[in-house]
Amino acid sequence: MALYPELFRIPNRLRQLLLALSLLVIYSASMQPGRSGVAPPWLVDFVLNLGHQFLYGFFTLCALLRLAPGAPLKFSTWTAMLLIVFIIGIADEWNQSRVGDRGVGMFDVISDCLGCFHILVLTRWFCVPRPWGASFRLVAGLTVLGLSWNFFLVESGTDISIPFLNG
Repeated sequence: MALYPELFRIPNRLRQLLLALSLLVIYSASMQPGRSGVAPPWLVDFVLNLGHQFLYGFFTLCALLRLAPGAPLKFSTWTAMLLIVFIIGIADEWNQSRVGDRGVGMFDVISDCLGCFHILVLTRWFCVPRPWGASFRLVAGLTVLGLSWNFFLVESGTDISIPFLNG
């Protein structure tokens, strides 16, 4: 059984509400003030960047559920979704630059796009029936990619500033 097309059994109204909820959660998270001194900065940054991947992955899934079941199979869908997530990610960073004690940088936007990419890969994969062993390896590989991005680049690298946001 193909898992992704089965999600279209969810009533249309509920899929609309899920998309609205995903945008509301992204906006709400963007409006939260920074938390300094709560936990070691590396732990907070690591978790927050994973949060970017999950939030924007959820948004991508909800947006895809507003399209046709075959949308993840189209290159134009991938391009449009990554562009939309990039634009919303930049807007999110702009909003965070106005909220107190929040970091602003390209690593967050890249984490947003990585979450979108993960969902695009998974929805494309699960558009047709697949063996569980191969599916498990795909999910494990994407998990390693996401954690590696956070651990090796976000935590140990220097964030890239966004020129028009860092005054």
